[in-house]
Amino acid sequence: MKFIALTSFFFICLISFSFQEELSQFIVNGENANIQDHPYMVNIASTGFSYCGGAILTQRSVVTAAHCLLGVLSRPFLVTATVGSSYRNGRDGQSYRALRLFSHPDFVYPPYVNDIAIIRTTTRIQLSSFVQPIPLAGYDYIGINVSGIFTGFGVSGYGPILVRLPNQLQKMNTTTISNDECREKYKVTDRYDWVVDQKLCVISTPRTSVCAMDSGGPLVINGELAGILVWRIFPCGDELPDVFVRISAVRQWINSVLL
Repeated sequence: MKFIALTSFFFICLISFSFQEELSQFIVNGENANIQDHPYMVNIASTGFSYCGGAILTQRSVVTAAHCLLGVLSRPFLVTATVGSSYRNGRDGQSYRALRLFSHPDFVYPPYVNDIAIIRTTTRIQLSSFVQPIPLAGYDYIGINVSGIFTGFGVSGYGPILVRLPNQLQKMNTTTISNDECREKYKVTDRYDWVVDQKLCVISTPRTSVCAMDSGGPLVINGELAGILVWRIFPCGDELPDVFVRISAVRQWINSVLL
């Protein structure tokens, strides 16, 4: 997603899909999901506004996209991570305030290279059957036709003026495609050269995709965190792939800041 002002980056998630060439992240035409099936899922908010997803890695560490933290890196006290809830409003869950925010030192925005960040919480995340860390995928390259699942609290539908924010966590099934195929599909835009080797592209069922406020959310393959959502092109729900950063490409840096 293209941010207009760093100081108001989380509000841009609501309006950027109005522009044809803006990037956006939310699940359109997904299915309701329950947190007990995805206990690693995190809902990230700033000043009470939920705008990105993430995943629990340890009791002090949450992973998300670096672009989700633009504008607040020096103000971690503004950021909270809510876990253990199937609902956007955090009902029945627990919220943890950020102590420190770590953005990959080689993050480039755009084209969203090394778009990965770690939120270190002020206190330890209390684990339960609804709150669990997820293991990182290994360094092996994930090929084509591999099934996965993505979860998020982003907008589930939109019109010319209004958007629909789901109260319940959404999920969608995904299938990986090659980066060559991904670049070919994106040749209809000016973003095809953003699909570099460290990116992982997926497709889903027709008219189902991510969109605004799903950024930073987890792509899980075989029970491991394989990718973090970084971008797609509007309109959501079209035939263009959703693009993630490969965990295998940034795992070394992630491990260097985990606590």
